[in-house]
Order: sequence, then C-alpha cells, then structure tokens
Amino acid sequence: MVSVKSLNGPVHEISNLEIVGGYSVDGRRQYRNDLSQLKYYRGPQHSRKIYMDLNKDKYTRIEKLPESLKLDFVLKWILENLDRLKVDDSQNSVRWLDPEFICIRGVLKELLFTPFTNKDWIICASKYKGTIYLCNYDTEQKIMDNLYATAYQKDCSIWGLKFEQYLVANTPHEDPDLSVPLNENEEFCCIFKAKFGTISLLYAAEMDGICSQEIVQDTIVGKNVQFVEMKTLYFKKLKNCKLIEENKKLLWWAQIYPVGIQSIICGLRNMNGIIKRVEKIDFQRSSDDIKVMEDRSKSFCSAFLKYIKEIVVEEHDRCVYKFTYNSRSLSIKVEVIKSDPKSEYTFLHQWYTKTLKQHI
Repeated sequence: MVSVKSLNGPVHEISNLEIVGGYSVDGRRQYRNDLSQLKYYRGPQHSRKIYMDLNKDKYTRIEKLPESLKLDFVLKWILENLDRLKVDDSQNSVRWLDPEFICIRGVLKELLFTPFTNKDWIICASKYKGTIYLCNYDTEQKIMDNLYATAYQKDCSIWGLKFEQYLVANTPHEDPDLSVPLNENEEFCCIFKAKFGTISLLYAAEMDGICSQEIVQDTIVGKNVQFVEMKTLYFKKLKNCKLIEENKKLLWWAQIYPVGIQSIICGLRNMNGIIKRVEKIDFQRSSDDIKVMEDRSKSFCSAFLKYIKEIVVEEHDRCVYKFTYNSRSLSIKVEVIKSDPKSEYTFLHQWYTKTLKQHI
C-alpha cells in the first residue's frame, strides 16, 4: 500500500502530442477502421439567442448497448497499425512496441484527478513484451451508483449527448441533423502518442467533433484540425457567482489536457434540460489556484506511472496487477492476481498477444 501524498515529484507536461490514427464505433457498437463517425462542429451564430430542448426525442433514442470490451478496440487498432508502433530491431529489444504504456484517455483522467477526488477507483495493469497496458474497472460503489441513479442523473447523461447532436454535422457545410434518433453507441476515437516527462504513452480518446472547413479524407493523421469538447452545465443566474466550480473545472481539465484541447463549449441549461445560452470556457486563463491544482495533478500522475513501472515486472500470462484507490485513507493498494483467461481482470486477450507475436 502506498500513500497518495508520497507520490509526488517534478511537474512534467504532456509533450510531443501526436495523432497517429483513429477509428469509429458504429450504431451497433462495432469497430470500424475508418472516419465514418467523425463529426464537424457547427456552433450557434448567436450564443445568447438559443433554445435547445435536450429532451427532444428522448424516448426514441437508441440506448448504448451493454458491453465489457475494455481495451478491445484499441488492441484491434494496434494490430492493424503495427508498422507505426514497432521498435526498431525488435528481436533485440526489451520492448516490442514503442509506447511504455497503452491505455484509454479515461485512465489518465482518473489519475490526474486523483489528488482532488472523493471517489475510489480500480486500475489494472498487464505487461506484455516490455509495454504496460492499463485498464480501469468500475468499483462496487460506481456499479451501485449507476444501478440506483435518479431520473435526473440519468437525464443529465442523455442531455450531454443530445447537446452534442445539436452542434455537430456529418460534413463542414451541413447543418446538424436532428431528424435522426440520437444513437448513443456511435463514437469517433483518436489514437494519440505523447511523452509525459520521460514516459512514452499511447492512448485512445473519444472526440466530440472537429473544427474544419474541409472534409477530412482517408485519415486524420497529419491533418490540420482543431478538436472540440462539449459539456452541459446547470446554471442558476446569481450575482457574483462563478460559472463553474473549481473542482468541476479541474475535472474537465483532466479530460481535455491529455488531448491538447484548451477550451470547452458549454451549454448552460436549466433543471429541465433547456439550453438558452452557450459559453466557451477557456482553460488557458485559469486562476493561480487552479494552476496549483493542475501542477499537483501532473506531479501525482507522472509519479504514479513511474511507480507502476517499478511494481509491474511479471508478464501478463503470470499475473495481473490490480491497483485500488481508497479516497478515505488516500492510499493505493496493490494486489497481484494470478493470470486466468476467464478472470474479469484479464483484458489482454490471446487473440491479441498471439497475433502480435506472429507479426514481430
């Protein structure tokens, strides 16, 4: 067990951020190696002359299918793009792939926000040929929270996705199409490579949309595009009030920081899901207090990744390492779980490791 307070060090930045690929998830939650779900941002012309009803067609939407895919889509993308990731002269290398860590953006968000959260988390790690794969799991509390979520809490999730539908289109020159039902299964994900201090990372992140006057053809790699992140926020007009609380602003920052986004398009809604105003929240102009919190987040995240490298030494076919954060004791427990293909904590599948071995 290790204390969160003991995991600190230099404040490293995410650098050398590079888009190396992308993939789509279609309306049936199927992986597609294309740009079919890439959306283009079409913002409102007048940010304060707006009426968006986020309950529109709520009961005809297509709900997200239940799944337990974990890193499956990222692993599929890796196998299709090995030439971009292989370490030179891999037969003589300790590591087969260039990244030291592979995960989804949600893992990095969880770690960046850890010093300020009151929620527990579970992150599992598996090592294969020198690269450590990270995957987050739901805690018992999160499972219960989802099971017993109130009608308002469920609506908040729906409203966020509906807000995006109001502001994105299939091409840069079309208007958003609200005549089709909202399909919660559809996603476009980018694959990013980056450095966090000296640590090399590869991670996937779902992207809400892009700003581009031209249709992106074939690949998003090397294209001059600006990504857009969209959120909704309950706003009660009070004198001298902050638009967004510091803790929520830090949580949003932890989501956009790994992908290089510096602002969020925010729909200000009432309790009934009606938006009449849209604001752009700029994270480049954070207060000194927020910057101190951001630095603590970066310090912890990079220190914890280094800690994982020290702990995770055995190969995936021997064991999985389970890291559990307890927000009450501010500590992280490490469990070493014997490898079992049928275990819920096994997320590096044989179809991946065998195919990787055949190609390298």
